[in-house]
Amino acid sequence: MNLPVGLAVALASLSCVTPVSARELSNDDVRDISHTIGFCFAQTISLEQIERKFPTLATAAAAAKFEFEGSFGAAVAAMNKALEDLDPAKWEGTKQQMSKFLNEKLNRPALTEAQARDFIATVRQRAKGGIEQRALQPLLIWDPHHRSHPASEFAKYKKKFVANGEGKSKGIKLQIEYPESWAPLEAERPNIVRKFVSERGRGFESAMVSVKSIPPGDQLSKREIDEAFSVAGARELVPPGGTFISGKRISFDGLPGVMVTFRLEGDRMGQQIGTWRFLMYMTFFRGKVISVQFSTRDDDATSARFDPLFRWGR
Repeated sequence: MNLPVGLAVALASLSCVTPVSARELSNDDVRDISHTIGFCFAQTISLEQIERKFPTLATAAAAAKFEFEGSFGAAVAAMNKALEDLDPAKWEGTKQQMSKFLNEKLNRPALTEAQARDFIATVRQRAKGGIEQRALQPLLIWDPHHRSHPASEFAKYKKKFVANGEGKSKGIKLQIEYPESWAPLEAERPNIVRKFVSERGRGFESAMVSVKSIPPGDQLSKREIDEAFSVAGARELVPPGGTFISGKRISFDGLPGVMVTFRLEGDRMGQQIGTWRFLMYMTFFRGKVISVQFSTRDDDATSARFDPLFRWGR
C-alpha cells in the first residue's frame, strides 16, 4: 500500500524519539535516595519516641510503623543496599550521623498526646501512598515488585495528563494516565504533545503522545483507512532502518486504529547507543494523526516486564 505523499510525511514525523542510553546511578539519584531514607528514618524515630512517651499509644504507633514498612519497607531496603554498594563505609557513617541528628532534632518534650495521635494517623495515610512526591517517587522506583512488574505501580499509583486542545494538541482534547514515578516532560519537536519518562525522567522507558495535522489534500477515505490499519499498512509506519516485529488493527478508544511493534538502532551524535523496541498505537481523528508510542531497551526480559503496562486496558 502506498500512502499519499503528504500523509507519509505526517506519519514519518511521528517516528521514534531515541531513548537515552544506559546510565549508572547519578548524583541526583543518590540525593533522592538519601532524602527518602532520611524521611523514613525521621518517621521511625518519631514513632519510637511516641511509644516511649505515651504508653497508651504504643500499640497504635507500632501498628502504623508496621503498615508503612509493609508498604515500603522493601523499597527502603533496596535503596539502602544501592548506597551500600556505592561506598559501604561512607554510607554507614552517613546513616550514623543522620540518626544522631534526627534523634536530637526530633526530641520534642512538648509533644502533646493529640499531636502524637495526629502523627500516627498521618503515618497510616502515608502507608497508603499519601506522601509528598519527592519521597514517594523513589519508594515506587525502588520497590522490588514494581521493578519486576511495572504495571503493578500503575494499578495503584498513577497520574493523569490532560490536553485541552490548545498548543501542540492542535484542537484535540485527550488524556493519558501514567505511573506516579514517571515524569511528564516538554518536548522540543512541534508535534509531540508530551513525553513521559520512567524513574523521574531519568530512566530507560518512555511514552510519547503526538498529534500531527494531515494536509487537506491527503484526507483518507474509509477504504484507505482500512488499508492504513492493515498489517501491510502497519509495516509502512516503521521508520527507515527499523525492523518490523508485528502489527494489527485495533480499536483506539472507540476509533479504528493500528498497533505496530518494531525495533530500531539508536544513535546520538553519530554514536550507536543500542537497539530499542517500540510499541505504537495510532489512529486518525478530525484530520489529525494521533499516536501513543512506548519504548524500552530491546531485550526480551525488559519487553516482558513492560508489555503489560504498555498494553494496559487493551
